[in-house]
Amino acid sequence: MFIVTYFIESLRKNFNHYIILLISLCVAILAYNINVPQILQVNMLLKFYIYFLLGFYVGRSKINICCNLWCCIIFAIIGLIGNYIMYQLPTILYSFVTIITAICLLVVAYSICQLNNIGSNTKIYNVLKKDGMGIYLFHVIFIYIFFYFDLFADCGIYIQIISATLTSLLLSIAATRLVRISRLGFLIGEF
Repeated sequence: MFIVTYFIESLRKNFNHYIILLISLCVAILAYNINVPQILQVNMLLKFYIYFLLGFYVGRSKINICCNLWCCIIFAIIGLIGNYIMYQLPTILYSFVTIITAICLLVVAYSICQLNNIGSNTKIYNVLKKDGMGIYLFHVIFIYIFFYFDLFADCGIYIQIISATLTSLLLSIAATRLVRISRLGFLIGEF
């Protein structure tokens, strides 16, 4: 995803960030509605790139999200209505409403955190803010390994989920810092 983002950012001189988001939204809707070959996870890239790009732009302060109470309420209502009606829609509308609902609820979560200044002075928040993109990129690898070897399976599902979450979080932070120390920061979006 970073390779695609790096390429888009290098070509972006003629485009606004919001236009790039709109284009990636259209691409995601198309990916949900046409049969894209499952080669190198291209289908998943096309479907989920909008969320990655939105987080990337917000994290780098390239777009601003309105963080007031009314905005939060409006997006929550849109998200909840979308969540309620999405399963009763035809496929093309379903994909559109699904993406818009997810974005609205992400904006609500972000706005609530910003309005309440949740955790902004804690050590955990600072680690997540600094290493968040690396955690996002690496956690899946460690979760797959964790469940492939069926670690802690005999302890019950809740212990296994908590163990997988904490293990993947800690290993992802370590991998992110190793990438940064190795001067390969472009792999985690530090270009």
